[in-house]
Amino acid sequence: MWTKLDSSPALLNHLFRILHFLGAPRGFQVNWWRFPADRVVAPGAWPTRAEVNGGWTYMGNNQIWMFRDEEWDRVLIHECIHAFKWDTQVHDGTKACLDRALNGTIMMAIFEAATELNAEWLYCIIHSPASDFTGKTWTLQRQWQDEQARQIVTRSAMRSKWTEDTSVFAYYVLKAVLAREMETFLLDWLTGTLNTEYWCDKWSQNAHLFDSDVKTDMPFSTRMSNPAINH
Repeated sequence: MWTKLDSSPALLNHLFRILHFLGAPRGFQVNWWRFPADRVVAPGAWPTRAEVNGGWTYMGNNQIWMFRDEEWDRVLIHECIHAFKWDTQVHDGTKACLDRALNGTIMMAIFEAATELNAEWLYCIIHSPASDFTGKTWTLQRQWQDEQARQIVTRSAMRSKWTEDTSVFAYYVLKAVLAREMETFLLDWLTGTLNTEYWCDKWSQNAHLFDSDVKTDMPFSTRMSNPAINH
């Protein structure tokens, strides 16, 4: 692992605790540059990779890279899902259907919706207090997901068509749609029966839920974990 952790043993312990929880293999490498760059989108602006992404790897790799200090542990989980080959396969026709529904073009990596949803679910498990028997932590995260999805959808209406340079629709909007039936999603994902062919229909059926009059004249955070959960 390459990072500046000498003065923060608690941070290092938390990192290794997560890797142990996820079952990281021996020799797995974490490269971490702790840049103090928070994810914030300017008033009226559209989120780009500069305000969204926090790390990278590829499927089956034995190492990951992270470059932000903000919500680093959520990014760690997300990138581990890629590295451990836990991503889902997307049906061939799903992207074309969503492109038509959005009157635009989204990135190919639609599987990021499932990857990020799983990362946030696992993040909530790790950060839930022992006394959370009612799922309050996940409820807070769901509220954050829906709020961000409404911001994205509202800002998209200000544009001539949907375009993106990173998986904005998958990371924020499609994820929030799938989270509405979280139990079904988890059962399908854990049993290897997740069918992405219906994702386009799910979006069309739920799109109206994200039409709102949210204000876009203020900056908004694009960090994907609710800051209220970070104990």
